[in-house]
Amino acid sequence: MDRKGLAGAFAAYGLWGVFPLYFHLLDQSGALEIVAHRIWWTLVFCAIGVTVLGAWGKVRAVMGDRRLFLGLLGAGVLVSLNWLIYIYAVVSGHIVDGALGYFINPLVTVVIAIGTGTVPWIGFG
Repeated sequence: MDRKGLAGAFAAYGLWGVFPLYFHLLDQSGALEIVAHRIWWTLVFCAIGVTVLGAWGKVRAVMGDRRLFLGLLGAGVLVSLNWLIYIYAVVSGHIVDGALGYFINPLVTVVIAIGTGTVPWIGFG
């Protein structure tokens, strides 16, 4: 058994469990401001990471591939919307509802993937 992976999983789930408490402390800021900060600081730290790794050429290649860029942009918008809804649920006192949504979300994603035929290894169809 990989103990580092197990420790990482427990740490990730532990942090995930503490997030609602953290977001609840920020409820005066509002969900939109919290998500805006999250996007901004992610951009800053990713830019630092790309600079340190010297990977700006790869970033330019992604920006030049219209289909890949639009797919990543769409994924980013969906993740941002997901976080906005989750943080709104937490700061408005609907923590259990938000948690239930996060439990159901992967199940719905799998159903959509099966319905579109993008998961052929499951054996349906």
